[in-house]
Amino acid sequence: MFLIASAIIVFAELFSGDFAWVTLLQELNFPEYAFGYMWSALGLMGIFGSLLSLKFMKKGKERKFILITIILAAIVSLLIIFVESVGFALVILLSSLFFFHLRRPAERTYFHKFIPNKLRATVGSVESMLIGIIGIIAMPIAGLSVDLIGARYTILISALMMIPAILIFLRIKNKE
Repeated sequence: MFLIASAIIVFAELFSGDFAWVTLLQELNFPEYAFGYMWSALGLMGIFGSLLSLKFMKKGKERKFILITIILAAIVSLLIIFVESVGFALVILLSSLFFFHLRRPAERTYFHKFIPNKLRATVGSVESMLIGIIGIIAMPIAGLSVDLIGARYTILISALMMIPAILIFLRIKNKE
């Protein structure tokens, strides 16, 4: 169940990836020279998200933490429908990436609870392969979606795709 939920989240996150955001920001007249600064800000958000995750996450409460961050990321991404300015778009982008990096350490900890020590490397490799296959499938579809319906609606679809992952995570029973 965990791998299925993770696969759905990866698929959704690829829909709100670089293809969609760069296109949307260009449509909002984001200056080209500022993209470098934006990527730097996104990198900082990744550092802070991962570090803060360690402060907020409680042992044995990883599933709840993961659910909260997915729900918050989905809510923030849904706000894309109201974007009319570059500033608001950047707030949404930075926030959604922050929640991704906030969730990631908890996700890894939770994942390892279900895998016996002697199988972790193998299962981790299978998970990496699954994520790679999802990327091969999702990226062209996301690019096509940006071309056909636009970046804003592609990001909106990404938020909606997180709902099944939330429902699956709700069904996973904690393993102590």
